[in-house]
Amino acid sequence: ASAETSSSSPDATVDPDGTLVSTTNDHQVHTVAVDWASRDCQRLGRMLVDGFGAEVVDLMQHHYRIGTTLLRLRHDPEASHASLMHIGFRYLTVQVFDVVAEHAHLLQHGWTEVWAPMVLGEIAAISIVACPDGTLIEVSQRGNLTGSIELKQ
Repeated sequence: ASAETSSSSPDATVDPDGTLVSTTNDHQVHTVAVDWASRDCQRLGRMLVDGFGAEVVDLMQHHYRIGTTLLRLRHDPEASHASLMHIGFRYLTVQVFDVVAEHAHLLQHGWTEVWAPMVLGEIAAISIVACPDGTLIEVSQRGNLTGSIELKQ
């Protein structure tokens, strides 16, 4: 995967794991674009729409938007996940208002549980799910954004 931020002049660097990080002048990129390798872009696209309510930006190119982040799915028959122990880019984070409800919703739409919802001190309640390729997504309910980090049952 590579993360890109919007800019008027292209520039590139590499993170500690060798992931390309670059700026772009692509008009579809509002803040961040992530190139996401998947063995099955159509399946992952459906899971993003059904699970996260992603907006379809370009169905033929497999481009989706969640919030202000553009996800550009790329077919890769060898796609596999990054471990939580990597040094660099490991997972995406999606901010939600109810981590328990969102986690359950994602599991109903094909995402696999990696970590069940839990509270991290006074900062956030999180869970982690994975797509069938193993790519990880942190589902985060941050108290400073939602007003609460209690796990609603």
